[in-house]
Amino acid sequence: MDKEPQPGDLVKIFRRFDQHWAIYIGEGFVVHIVPCHEIQDPFDGLICAFAVRDTVLVQKDELSKVVGCHHYCVNNLLDDQYEPRPIHEILDDAHKLDNKKPRPGDLIEIFRQGYQHWAIYVGDGFAIHLAPPSEYAQAGAYSMMSVVCDKAMVKKEELYEIIGNDDYCINNLLDDEYVPRDIHDILEDAQKLVGRGLPYSVLSRNCEHFVTELRYGKAHSRQVRTAIEIGAGVLTIGAIGVGILAVASALFGSKNRNRQEE
Repeated sequence: MDKEPQPGDLVKIFRRFDQHWAIYIGEGFVVHIVPCHEIQDPFDGLICAFAVRDTVLVQKDELSKVVGCHHYCVNNLLDDQYEPRPIHEILDDAHKLDNKKPRPGDLIEIFRQGYQHWAIYVGDGFAIHLAPPSEYAQAGAYSMMSVVCDKAMVKKEELYEIIGNDDYCINNLLDDEYVPRDIHDILEDAQKLVGRGLPYSVLSRNCEHFVTELRYGKAHSRQVRTAIEIGAGVLTIGAIGVGILAVASALFGSKNRNRQEE
């Protein structure tokens, strides 16, 4: 270590097989990315390598914890090429990214092909979700077969396994309408359901209904409501179109009859 880091400094950590990077945000803390599934080094007990994954988490940790027994240095390696951003912008963005890390009880919205799958985060990298047989990461168009399923299994799996290559976000979507239940009750009820088969319906008992009932005590699915509203809108437009055609037909038909009488 050549000097104490200052907020906004980049910190380079020399691990056993690679170099890890973090950004110092002050008061002994850094923000950095970590893979969702890390491997412990059997020789020194420290994380020094990880399985190849394409999903990572942004974490805020104490610098001493991230460094462990390894050496590190401040290395703002591109300061001679680029003007650093204003420090307040650096720190604001770093804190915002850390806030995307799920906490126990958070609802996770996963953007599958053509729909959103939902899970509830229960801590230690795990989430619980209601999954019909066709629901799994990389199922692609096959996952749409869930519309014909009437049973689903409550599963507890590592979050990165549920997400796969899809995008996701924390979305406690009804916090502005309902007070979330006590976190202990949420987690206890979620754990009790693991391994159980439950009735499943895309319209009334889907994965979003499942997690919202756990968090709020009320089962809701905004994607179903949106789909129904869109469907109703299409039917209304269709009905209006048919009505216009009927009126037009009546008008033109009347004109044609008048011409024939003349």
